Amino acid sequence: MKSIFISHKKSDADFARVLIYELDKAGFGSWIDHDRLYGGDDWRVEIDQGIRDSSALIVVMTPEARASEYVTYEWAFALGVGVKVIPVILKDTPLHPRLQALQHLDFTNLTNRPWDKLINAVKKAVNGHSPITEIAKLRADFYFDKIESAIRGGSWEQGDSITRQALQENTSPPNLRRQLGLSMSDSVCQSFIKEYRREGVNPLYDELYISRYPWTNPLLTYASPASVEKAIYWLKEAQKQGEDQDGAVSAALAKMHGINKQYAAMLGELRKAIATDPVWKEELRGSSSLILLANACIDEPNIQDTLERLREDLNLSTPEETFIHYIKKQYGKVGYHLYWVIGRKDYWIEHKESSPNFPLDILVSPNKEGDVWEAQVSYVVPGNREYIPTQSEYLPVHDLLNQLQKRFFLICPIE
Repeated sequence: MKSIFISHKKSDADFARVLIYELDKAGFGSWIDHDRLYGGDDWRVEIDQGIRDSSALIVVMTPEARASEYVTYEWAFALGVGVKVIPVILKDTPLHPRLQALQHLDFTNLTNRPWDKLINAVKKAVNGHSPITEIAKLRADFYFDKIESAIRGGSWEQGDSITRQALQENTSPPNLRRQLGLSMSDSVCQSFIKEYRREGVNPLYDELYISRYPWTNPLLTYASPASVEKAIYWLKEAQKQGEDQDGAVSAALAKMHGINKQYAAMLGELRKAIATDPVWKEELRGSSSLILLANACIDEPNIQDTLERLREDLNLSTPEETFIHYIKKQYGKVGYHLYWVIGRKDYWIEHKESSPNFPLDILVSPNKEGDVWEAQVSYVVPGNREYIPTQSEYLPVHDLLNQLQKRFFLICPIE
């Protein structure tokens, strides 16, 4: 008979001894890593093999155990290799989200501990009846944690490799292609915008990271063509597998095609997302998303027409209305306000070392007479900062707008 692996902190050793005694009475062998590991052993190799050889893993849950990387590794590894996990709550401890779907046992009552229930759970595990519910979801979470960690570390290749490994298993986690594609896409989008920023300006208020874990943030690494293509690959695989019921995959693909300046493909995915759920029309109006979608228009023969079609699909206000409303809204606010533009072709041919995509820095005049709003704009070209009108002057908003539209296509404010 296989043994039962017991995972616990040394401070709970007395309880672990009683646990071993109860398992022994019921005819089960058990082992604790503290008793098996000796000086010089590679503890992780020993533990991995011990868990694989076990019928079940019992996790003794206390606040110390929940915070322990050592204990967390043991139960996460067990879930990953399909070993049954039985959490035993020894002290008042909220379970980790990935253990909440398991049938757990409360041993906080010192006088009435449910040993019979524990032994029954172990018997079910040994006989092949899993005490785990939603095992596919738990395994997906296990792999997804590893994938997210790889992507935050900037390793697209490792995330790709882990996904392929998971999908080769007999019980492949659901929606893993979707999760990987969305994570890659979110990080690529942020990287792309960061790459096109000028130094010395305020951070972009980013709306892109659709985080399943609010306390994490993806590492902003350079969005290489290879990383974009990997994101597109996994997003398309998710579509093929029917994993785009809410349109999120199509919306992410629209932004990826925007980065690649593939206007027709971008527009097709944009319309597909909106048809799946009209809420995407509102979501994709956000500044970060709109910047990426507009990027698809840069190489089109008639940028203005393609931008207009994009505005119609998203029901956006005209560039004039958006710009004037924005200036009025910023009146009385100190400091630079950012507005994203695409340079007209004659502009970026003139400044060929400059990207056609960049933000304008807007200062709104602190003084206003009647209904006259005034502002100035500056922006960086290689080796210089240019001002409209001049560094110390302001223009009425309509005059400033006319000057800007001679050089740029106005996309959106960055808020």
